[in-house]
Amino acid sequence: MDVGTMAGTVRVDLSRRLIGDCVWSVASVDRLSTSPEYKTTVGAFGGCSVNVQDICLAGQRAFLSNALVDASLAELRQRCARESVPTGVLSCSQSASFTSIAGADVPLPRALTSIMEVLDTWGPSTDRYVMLVNIGNTHWVSACVSLRTRSVTMYDSIGGPSPTKSLIVSRLLLFARQATLRRRVTSSFSAAEEVEWKVDEVNQPSQQDGYNCGLFAVGYIWCLVYGQDFGSLRIVGDHLRLSLIHFIVQCGSARAAPPGRGQGSLR
Repeated sequence: MDVGTMAGTVRVDLSRRLIGDCVWSVASVDRLSTSPEYKTTVGAFGGCSVNVQDICLAGQRAFLSNALVDASLAELRQRCARESVPTGVLSCSQSASFTSIAGADVPLPRALTSIMEVLDTWGPSTDRYVMLVNIGNTHWVSACVSLRTRSVTMYDSIGGPSPTKSLIVSRLLLFARQATLRRRVTSSFSAAEEVEWKVDEVNQPSQQDGYNCGLFAVGYIWCLVYGQDFGSLRIVGDHLRLSLIHFIVQCGSARAAPPGRGQGSLR
């Protein structure tokens, strides 16, 4: 779809709504539920919503808020339930719970407890975990922990070293080890088996502006899950932003449509 048509579709949709109207949502589910449907398609995203104001704010040339980021991750989580590789998609609050909150590092004992709580959201057969992590309330990066390939990958659209990134990598390795230990309890893994983890950082494609890091981080995760090479794409940050807004609006409209109508665009 060309940019003009996409922008026009969003504009027409929002023109029919008031500023506080809900555009997209995932219904609240009992947090104590242990049903497979809850764990694989809802998890930590139950009760999330995006309203017209969130969309308008996301349309500005500024840092992306958690609202649209979590909406995109929630949509990906539902689709991952149908993919061949069991993949856990963390919400922003889940990834923050063992890395940093409001720019402050989470203490190691609390981080370990949070990791165990996060892992309990999925079954032990989950092979891969993907997430977004915020650095200092100013920059989004994304990460993947793969138990199958024994690798931890961080994607940063800007690149460069920082103490916070080093901390995030250490917490991702802690997450990976705890996930492996958890799997050993219910599988044939040897208790004495040592796992050597490979750590990589990816920086391509790089953003050419100072405010679209969240869009690049989201795009990387989606391409990773679907086996596409994000680095080979020619990306305009503002176009990526509009695409995400359009996607969230269309998903919300399709979910609100009567059964049998409006669902084709989500495939």
